[in-house]
This record gives sequence, C-alpha cells and structure tokens, in this order.
Amino acid sequence: MEARDSNDASDLSEPQKRMKKLAEGIDKATVDSLLQYLEAFEEEIQLLEGQDYPTLPFVLLSYNRLMDDSDLKATDSLMMQRVKDRAKEELQKRVHLDDMHKLATFLCPQFRKLSILDEEERTRVSSK
Repeated sequence: MEARDSNDASDLSEPQKRMKKLAEGIDKATVDSLLQYLEAFEEEIQLLEGQDYPTLPFVLLSYNRLMDDSDLKATDSLMMQRVKDRAKEELQKRVHLDDMHKLATFLCPQFRKLSILDEEERTRVSSK
C-alpha cells in the first residue's frame, strides 16, 4: 500500500484546495503578527470568564485594551490592517459599555483612578 502524500492536491476537496492556495500566499511574518494579535483576545476572554473573582470591573479595561491593540501600526501588513479594522468594527458593534461598567471599574480599588476615562467622565462616574 502506497503512503499518501499530504501535499497531493488531487486528494483535497475544493474548499481544502482553496484554503491551501490561500495559506500559501500568506507569509510567516503575517501569521506571527496575527497570532500575537489574537493572543490579546484570548487573554481578555480568560480574564472575563473568571470564576473566582468579580469580572465586571474588567469589562471596560478589556474593551479598551482590545481597541488599543486594534489601532493600526505602520508595520502592519494589508491583511493585518483588514483584520484590525474588522475587529474594531465588531467590538464597537457588539460591546455596549454603560455607566454600570464604569462604576464597577471605579469601585474596584486597584482601578479607582479611572485613568482610562477622560476627566469629565471620571467626575460623572465618581459622583454616582
């Protein structure tokens, strides 16, 4: 029995062939950048899924971190720019921060200064 060559395109389905062709066009630096970028999402998800501590104070911080990480850099490839733009759009569309998130962050002693908010919002939240 002959060993099957994993690089033999004739054994692949059409979607697999398209994915293989797409993957061949992506350079290692872009893949590394993408993985590094996605690690921030994984870290924030782990933080927000915590079972042994309150997570509400972290929502605002996680959102801001992911939005900051999604800012474009001059060194970003075209693919990374598209990924970051899309991620930022999705975060803005799906995450709805309100005063409850800001107040929870304010009430957490380690974040009491709310340095991530502008002065007007800090004053408004701290007066509640």
